[in-house]
Amino acid sequence: MSEITDLSDNSIDTYSYRRDFDDKSRIGSANLYHKHSFSASELELLLQFHLSSNRNQVDQLEQGPEDIIYTYDFRNQRLGGSFTPSYRFSLRDFNWKVGMNTNYQQNKIDRREDNRSQFTHKEWTEYAYIDVNHNWRHFSLAASAGMEVVFRSVEGRHDRYYSFRPVVNLNYRFNARHSLTLNYNMQSTAPDVVQLNPYNTSSDTLSVTTGNPYLKPYRTQRTRLSYTLAARGFHLEPSVTYRQIGDQIVSTGEETSEGYIQSLANNGKSKLWTAGAALRYTIRGVGFVGIRGHWNRISFPVSGERDSYWEGLINWGLNFQRWGLSGYYGLPRYSYAMYKQGKSRSESWCTLTYSASDRVDLSVAMRYIGLNSKIQNWTEMSGYSYYYENRFTNRGNIVMIGIRYKIQNKKPERSVKKLEQIDKGFRLIRE
Repeated sequence: MSEITDLSDNSIDTYSYRRDFDDKSRIGSANLYHKHSFSASELELLLQFHLSSNRNQVDQLEQGPEDIIYTYDFRNQRLGGSFTPSYRFSLRDFNWKVGMNTNYQQNKIDRREDNRSQFTHKEWTEYAYIDVNHNWRHFSLAASAGMEVVFRSVEGRHDRYYSFRPVVNLNYRFNARHSLTLNYNMQSTAPDVVQLNPYNTSSDTLSVTTGNPYLKPYRTQRTRLSYTLAARGFHLEPSVTYRQIGDQIVSTGEETSEGYIQSLANNGKSKLWTAGAALRYTIRGVGFVGIRGHWNRISFPVSGERDSYWEGLINWGLNFQRWGLSGYYGLPRYSYAMYKQGKSRSESWCTLTYSASDRVDLSVAMRYIGLNSKIQNWTEMSGYSYYYENRFTNRGNIVMIGIRYKIQNKKPERSVKKLEQIDKGFRLIRE
């Protein structure tokens, strides 16, 4: 509830805003992992399938000089699968790995509003690579070279993209306590279906926000130099990182008779310098306490924007007999894109666990300790300015109580992480 002022004649009217957000997802996955060891080599096969559906509905009412009703009703579906075989072997004292990552996804966005329509997206990615690593007396090398091909079909339009993806990691050990590491990698990132989506998803009735079905992958290059000191339970790692992104996906805008229309384009470049350190102290038989902090300097050559910000975190993991205490507390988090900036309050979490038996764990935890969650977003573009703030009144000092029962009390020899499914589907409009 507020007031709204028309700057053309300074007239003031009462204003109210209500937004009902309904988001439901169903996710299923099937994963198969096989590992076969030969006398001097190893073969791994991982096959994954995933299927997800999402109902993404928003009902929005603005009451002022005139009532404005916005209704969004999207039904999203994703079908995907991946096959990642790899083969490890040794040759002339070098360790080698060759492999391939095959990924396929098929997405559909069904807009169930007055003018019902569908958006379809299919993408097939092939990545073939070779890794090599070797250790000398004080020096070690780990390198990878791969080629990626992306085949994409969007609403009947077919595109193909190629990218070379090298990785080099050099490490020099002065002795058991001191080492120096230099890393370089270049990656290519394809736009996701939300960025390709052509439908309006703006919660601001003064503007229209859509994706761009014709976006192409963007390239990221990163170089990192770090020094490591390990002594008497302490582990210290200062580092400097430089990151450069080309063909970055950024917002574009145009004033029309229907209002301000925002979309996306591969028109951006960014440069980021990061300098900082991480310190960790290990208490033998008890656990660890760690702290890390980094200073960041980001710039966007196309628009001339630049800014600096800090990142930091304290974390801990302690155990005594049957009791465990773990958690973290961080500084506010920042996000930057050309013309846009975001800030969210500190994230925090603390969990106290008691192992009642080899199979049963009891826990009590708290999230958002001391401060409620809060999000702020700024947009400054030619002809358009936008500020958004969301204070979550029910997200502060949240208490959680848990019980966990282990069906088997011995960890299997295979890593359960191989079978984890990280694909959770997608949604167009978030809370």
